Amino acid sequence: MRSKVLIPIGLFLVILAVLTGIAIIVIQTHYFRQFVKLTTNSIVTSLTAQDFKIGSIEGNFLKGISLKNVTFDIDGERFITCDEVYIDYSLPIILDGSMLFSKVIPLHEVRVSGFTIHLVHYGGDSWNFTKLGERFIAKEKKPNPDWSIFIKSGFVENARMTIYDVPKNQHSVFELPGAEVAVNLVKITDNAEFVIKDAVFTAVPNIDKSERFYFDKINGKAVYSNKEKIDVLDVKRAFFNFRGARVNASGTMKNLMSPTFTLGGTIKNIDAGELGRLGVEVRARGASERWKGLQASGRLDVIDSVILGETLEGSIKKIRVENTSVTLTGGKLSSPFGKAAFDGTLGLYEITSPGKSNEADIKLSVDSASAARLLEIFDKTQSDGAPKELKKDVNARVDSRLAVRAGWKGKEPPALDVALESFRMNGLETGEITLSGPMKIRPDKIEFDLDTSSSKTNFANILTDFPNETDFNSKLHVKGSVVPGKKPPDGLELSVKGDISPSVIKGFKLDRGAVDLSFAPSSLDIRTLTLESGRLSAKASGSLGSGTESGVRYGVNAGDLGALSGLVPGDKLAGSLSVEGVVRGTFERPRLTVNARVADFASLKQKLTVEKIELSAETYLDLSDLQMKAKGGLKGIEIQGRAMEAADFDAESRGRELYGAVHVTEAPDRKYEAEYKASGLDTQEKLIEIPKIRLAFKDALFENKRPVSAVLKNGGIAVSSFNLYHKDNSAVGEITLGASGAIDGRLKLEKLDLADVSSLLRARFPIKGSVSGEIDLGGTVKAPTISATAAARDLEYKEFKGDELTLSLLHFGDDFELNLRIMDGGEEVLTALADAHMPMDPSGMERTLQKVRYTARVRSKGIDISPLMIFNPEIQGLEGKLVVDVTAAGSGGEPDISGTIELRDVAVDLLMLRNDIEIEHAVLDLDGAYGTLRPVTIKTGEGEGSFMGKIDFRDLSYSAKGTMNGMHVRTYPNDVTANLDGTIDVTGKFPASLIKGEITVNDLKAIVPEKPIKEIENIRFIDEDEGKDEFIYTGAAKEDFVQEFVSLDLDVNIPRQSWIKGSGANIEVQGRLDINKNYKEPYLITGSIDVIRGDYQFMGRLFNIESGTVSFRGKKIVDPFLDLRATYEVSSVEVYINVSGTAEKPRIQLTSDPPLEENEIVSYLVFGTSSEKLGTDERVQFQEKAGEVLGTMAVGELRQAIGDDLAIDVMTIKGSQTGFKDTHLEIGKYLTENFYIGYERFSYERFFYERYFLSPGLLSSTATANRAVIEYRVSDFLTLESEIGDEAGADVFFNFDY
Repeated sequence: MRSKVLIPIGLFLVILAVLTGIAIIVIQTHYFRQFVKLTTNSIVTSLTAQDFKIGSIEGNFLKGISLKNVTFDIDGERFITCDEVYIDYSLPIILDGSMLFSKVIPLHEVRVSGFTIHLVHYGGDSWNFTKLGERFIAKEKKPNPDWSIFIKSGFVENARMTIYDVPKNQHSVFELPGAEVAVNLVKITDNAEFVIKDAVFTAVPNIDKSERFYFDKINGKAVYSNKEKIDVLDVKRAFFNFRGARVNASGTMKNLMSPTFTLGGTIKNIDAGELGRLGVEVRARGASERWKGLQASGRLDVIDSVILGETLEGSIKKIRVENTSVTLTGGKLSSPFGKAAFDGTLGLYEITSPGKSNEADIKLSVDSASAARLLEIFDKTQSDGAPKELKKDVNARVDSRLAVRAGWKGKEPPALDVALESFRMNGLETGEITLSGPMKIRPDKIEFDLDTSSSKTNFANILTDFPNETDFNSKLHVKGSVVPGKKPPDGLELSVKGDISPSVIKGFKLDRGAVDLSFAPSSLDIRTLTLESGRLSAKASGSLGSGTESGVRYGVNAGDLGALSGLVPGDKLAGSLSVEGVVRGTFERPRLTVNARVADFASLKQKLTVEKIELSAETYLDLSDLQMKAKGGLKGIEIQGRAMEAADFDAESRGRELYGAVHVTEAPDRKYEAEYKASGLDTQEKLIEIPKIRLAFKDALFENKRPVSAVLKNGGIAVSSFNLYHKDNSAVGEITLGASGAIDGRLKLEKLDLADVSSLLRARFPIKGSVSGEIDLGGTVKAPTISATAAARDLEYKEFKGDELTLSLLHFGDDFELNLRIMDGGEEVLTALADAHMPMDPSGMERTLQKVRYTARVRSKGIDISPLMIFNPEIQGLEGKLVVDVTAAGSGGEPDISGTIELRDVAVDLLMLRNDIEIEHAVLDLDGAYGTLRPVTIKTGEGEGSFMGKIDFRDLSYSAKGTMNGMHVRTYPNDVTANLDGTIDVTGKFPASLIKGEITVNDLKAIVPEKPIKEIENIRFIDEDEGKDEFIYTGAAKEDFVQEFVSLDLDVNIPRQSWIKGSGANIEVQGRLDINKNYKEPYLITGSIDVIRGDYQFMGRLFNIESGTVSFRGKKIVDPFLDLRATYEVSSVEVYINVSGTAEKPRIQLTSDPPLEENEIVSYLVFGTSSEKLGTDERVQFQEKAGEVLGTMAVGELRQAIGDDLAIDVMTIKGSQTGFKDTHLEIGKYLTENFYIGYERFSYERFFYERYFLSPGLLSSTATANRAVIEYRVSDFLTLESEIGDEAGADVFFNFDY
């Protein structure tokens, strides 16, 4: 029985196994896979009514299959493509009873490769995929299947989604190179859960902009429930890079159709270009109704941000978004270079309504922001950079309050309305500038209406092209407009009204100013324009432009041009100026009329003085049609120490050409003139022709025979056909100087008379002879080439004579060649041959000289040295012979020099010394790099000095030693004589010298002149008041060689038998002084000089000097301290003169023993007795004398108080018969050496004439009179004098001096 049962079961199992095997075999066949593919294609196509295709099915149906080349088209347009879908599963597990019972399909792995979906948006809610839903609308909705699918591991590789927005014609691309996913579908659509890990994502929102977003490490979870209607997208972590910035984000989104969301994240290392890097942290939440509107709020904080190397902090406390409107509240930014706060709204309407203008309304405040850093930010963020007119290193802080309303579309420039509540820039170096008022900024126009003020503003530290220091103070109202892109005055409308307070502009002090003007294209209206500064004033008023004939009248009056000195760098000016004129015509073509007068002009820098300058001109300011007439003149000119009587010029335009002439009279026998014609002034090529040049001297006349022409073109100048002739003398040449510095020129001299040249140059001693030669120039200004040859004949200068001198000089690049020969009487007096290679070192001439390589040979059997006088005007006479035999080679750093240099029979006459200096024989031996001065004796009359020394030619350093034995010194003008003993050491490096030594001054005699030499610049009483800055130009100042290049360390001993005599003094002194001085610094003298004995005459009485000391205390200003006491005995009364203070400010006091009033002391000095014992006549005489004496003592105090400020030359106080009460005061000034103006105030007795001659009994009274005195000394024996006062008159005085 059992076997009967088992047999059918076994048979069933065998059959089942066979069927299973057959099934397994069948499903692995190609036919079965084709069947499945075609069936699937047919089912999907039928359900969607669209074209679905699987290219092929591969794999093992028991373990997993691959679907390849899957496509899905909608209405013939490709919707989905997929290269491969691989599904890994276990069929036994799927067929497991529990799985089948639970209706669960577990899949081990699903891998999708090359998946692409193409979405097309037609507008509104219409998409290409919405056509799929239309097929099922009419069908009865069936319940969702009960089966669930769980994908344990899913991979997506090279997925891609494209979106084409038809209305916007915009293509977007989103790519997913790789992602790991897990999917659980419960009942397929009832509940879906997607988990994504480490996804990499790329987005291109608009391929026309080529802007890409890169996302990596996106981790999140999305949950969808069909029953609860709650969809959740939870992004746990998303890291991605965008333009170098690192984004870290997380967030949650619920209900995907009308989502609510929370968002948080950071964006770090945002590239801000040259400014630095930024970072922000964002927290936000919000909601949207079917993705058509957005309501959100959040907060933004600035983190990890660096701007211009400084930390930036800040936040926006609240950000509120309502669809396209954004509200910002509590915005703040802070950094070491300033703080800012802002609030406002943004209307980004263009997002939802293309073509509609966006709007912004922002309130901004800036506190203590660095102006330099703001400009730097502007410079780095704007295409045109910061305004070029402003300095980038402005050291100031900015505070501002403003409101900005803006509107814009797309990338168009915004239209801005700015309400500038306040703007203040302030700094120690810049002063203060404030602005307030409205501004309208449009792409085609900028309008402004501003109240401005400045306080101690220094524009030199604000503006790039303003080099002048200022202290400017003003309050101005400025209104107008400018057109961007146009250079003013084009497109400019402007009105300015306000006042200028006391200000300083480059040292020029402006007391006050007022302005009220307006400018519009083609017109200018000046209602008020005034500037006043002390004795200077400038005014202008009127209108300029079409329809106005009056024009703008202007005038400038400067009583003292010294006030303008600060406007001329490094110069001091003097004189007075008066200018007046009018500007008429149109603004585009104004016509200027000017009349100017200058008196007593002086320029210290240019070493120029002019007594009188006059100019009058009328011209259009249009080079194409000047219609000019101008003339002017100068009188009493001195330039660089050279005096000229007068100069005048005139100019007149004829059509497009300008004609003129210049006449200069240096002296009656020196007159120069030239005529010129200029054309093409309004073109790139300007031509100047000089048809006439005439230089007339006493015995010579130089003229041109052909017109000289000059062409100015492209920044260069070419002078051709230059020629001057005088008898057989001529100078002919031409030169071209290009804008790049290129030179091409030549000059030929033919028999040029050196006597005429001496006369032209006003040489102290004339040179006789003639010279001929040629000079060729080439290369550039920085690297010129020079080739010169010259031949001079019959030369004479002082004692020097030469029949012939020939010279050739060649300079090319770094090479030089020299050949000089002087002949006299058929013999060579001097020959010199040299060549050198001297590459220029950019670090300086000293390094250049060290590198120079040379060879030289100089020989002379004896040449007169008197021509050397020309190099130093201090030398009044020079005789002697120079004998040279020198050979040199090597370099500046390693010279090799051999030979000797000798001086024979030398006699020198110096201006500062009255005694001659004689050197019988001096020899300098040259060997290698050194020169040795053999012992040489210098005689000065009664004594002599012996000197020897050594020089190092490598660096021109030297040392010398000297011994003086009674070396006689007698200064000019014969006021100090002495015999010097001692030793000195001199060391240094050319041209500097350090002199050390110990000197004894024997037989000193210092003569105080009884009557000072009248030199106007030395008569002034100068006080030690460094706060005063007075400029009185008296001629070209000489360079003080001793001040610049000499350093001293001398110990000077003044023994007894040293006398100071003159002006009533006969004093013997002795002392010791240390004299020290550093280079470029004043003398420092320490020590003292004591009075040994002597007497001093005062008021006709001979005072005996009891004691006295003059002390030097090492101050930079040599002003010794005085302590002197002299006595005179009369009638048992000892009268003392006490002198204290300093030499610059002495204090003189009269005292006595027994003590008496100063009036009484004067009585004893004058009459030998007390004033009480004087008779009537003696008393009157005493009162006059007392007033005069005490007044004289007061003069010193008055000079200290006012003498320096007023530069007073004469100040006297004389007594009267009423004593010091009624005195005679005189103050005067020499305006020139021969012209004196003074003021006198004195008392006189009224009715003097009537009382003594008509009515002796008539009472008299005392009156005070004022009188101005003018004296002019015509010659040594003739003086004109005029008085102006209560009585006026004029006198002529003849002076006879014997």
